[in-house]
Amino acid sequence: MTFCITSRDDNTFYMGTLIGGLVEYNKKLQSFHYFTDKRLPKESINIYDIVHDENQLWLATWAGLCSFNLKTKSYTYYPDQTYGIGEQLYTLVHIPALKLLLLSGEKGMVFFDLVKRQFLLKPEGISELPNTLITARQMVLKEPDEVWMATVSHNFIKYNYVSGQITFFNQFNKFSSSARYFTTNGNALWLATNDGLIQSNTSNFAVEKVWTKEDGLTDDFIYSVLVDKQNYIWVATNRGLSRINLLDKRINNYTKKDGLQDLEFNTASCMKTSTGNLLFGGINGVNEVEVDKIKNVDYTSQPILTGIHVLNEFYEKDTSSVYKRLLDLNYNQNFISFDFIAPNALNQDELAYKYRLIGVDENWIMAKERTYASYTQLSPGTYSFQVVAIDKNGNESKTNEQLIVRIRKPFWLTYWFIGFCILFLSSIIYFIVSYRLNQIKLKHSINQRMAELEMNALQSQMNPHFIFNSLNSISEMIMLKDNSNASKYLTKFAHLIRTTLDHSTQDWISLNATISYIDQYLEMEKLRMERLQCLIEVEEGLSRYSIKLPPHILQPLIENAIWHGVASNKEERIIKIKYYSKDGCFYIDIEDNGIGYNKGIV
Repeated sequence: MTFCITSRDDNTFYMGTLIGGLVEYNKKLQSFHYFTDKRLPKESINIYDIVHDENQLWLATWAGLCSFNLKTKSYTYYPDQTYGIGEQLYTLVHIPALKLLLLSGEKGMVFFDLVKRQFLLKPEGISELPNTLITARQMVLKEPDEVWMATVSHNFIKYNYVSGQITFFNQFNKFSSSARYFTTNGNALWLATNDGLIQSNTSNFAVEKVWTKEDGLTDDFIYSVLVDKQNYIWVATNRGLSRINLLDKRINNYTKKDGLQDLEFNTASCMKTSTGNLLFGGINGVNEVEVDKIKNVDYTSQPILTGIHVLNEFYEKDTSSVYKRLLDLNYNQNFISFDFIAPNALNQDELAYKYRLIGVDENWIMAKERTYASYTQLSPGTYSFQVVAIDKNGNESKTNEQLIVRIRKPFWLTYWFIGFCILFLSSIIYFIVSYRLNQIKLKHSINQRMAELEMNALQSQMNPHFIFNSLNSISEMIMLKDNSNASKYLTKFAHLIRTTLDHSTQDWISLNATISYIDQYLEMEKLRMERLQCLIEVEEGLSRYSIKLPPHILQPLIENAIWHGVASNKEERIIKIKYYSKDGCFYIDIEDNGIGYNKGIV
């Protein structure tokens, strides 16, 4: 299983493996040499990334940072005993100007001084590393003073190691939070993520397209991406290798039948040689793609229709399905299916198909290996069925010979029948209107009763919600051993439950009863939330007993203001409730000094 690949030249390659340690491969001699050291921690044989530094290699291993001397063929292990960050490493990048390595792994990022051979959070002359936990799977040094990263939980980011500034790109996170690899080609930026291949650019980093299985890729879980010298985009997934032609949007997919080591590849395990060949590492070794030798041969023949079914029965009259050009059907024969095939005897298992019924489908329907298409409830009209075969390299055949499908209208959709219906309906409108007027009073009484039932249903939903939250609060106080407040809270909760049950039997309660109920609830909330102030203002002269309100209508609103508004405040938490009248109407304002509705929206 190959985790990373690098080369000293086009003949000597070094690969980091799972369990096997460092592998040196001589392409000319076709020889392999494995290098491990039993004196090192066992996890050092799991190597995730390699960088060159003169006559040695620096290795990011699961045990931590190691170096490998290319002359003596020996290891040196550098444990991070100061911070404990420099272990379980995924990737590293060399900063030659500062003689530093930047490491990233499961525990975040840390620097390594190549001169002093020590780990640092803040080397001399640059800013201290951020506190944000960043786990990168790939890092590339960019100028000036920038490292571009594909990360586990922040997708693609840019890190300026001099100023300490990190630039996040929320437009990428909207599609996937995890990026495993990226590559650039001119102004283009390609991001391999867990949810497809993101196509962007390096000028404004806008998302131009997200390539997925719907476009023809073997899978949405992308491990790495490279661009060859012909500007084809090569994508390694966990179900094979795909090649994207940007000119015609065609995608070629390759499997084990084409010589792949296996269907599954590994994160960031790839490289491009100076000759333009591409290397991809996977769970069973490494594939080298010799770009110049890949040829596109179009040998897919034109599909033919082998069968037509109408209402699930085989349809054939005077002409075989292969030669039929017109299908003339009644309005009730609108359940149709087509069987088709491209007569390629040698590669049937490698063919895919797409089809469309012009007049129904706006775009082609990808059928993959399926060799039939079905349509139900077709409206009267004229349609044309087309099908195209696609070989494994994405080459498309010509469309089948045109088949016209005509479905006749039923008699009730003809003009004479529609006219008759209009005349008939006009003659009974008077009777319908009269009947409708007689039903208005009945409907009004029904609507009024429905409103009452809806209010009762609302109350029955709100009460369990309030009781659930209160019981959770009592449970938390008990778990925190705050027995005094738990006892007080439970007492107040019992009184409030009694009041709640009394109110639940009434359709309307007085304003005075509402204010008393809210006072009881706020006293409970003050017990479980510190620095909570509740300011209640009642307009002088309001008749507290004549104003009627539905029971329990205010408590959920105030609860939301507390727990979703002011709960996150570090300072005072203020809830203001104002009861007043204006222009003959009664108003209740609930105001808090919380974070507001738009807080945190990206």
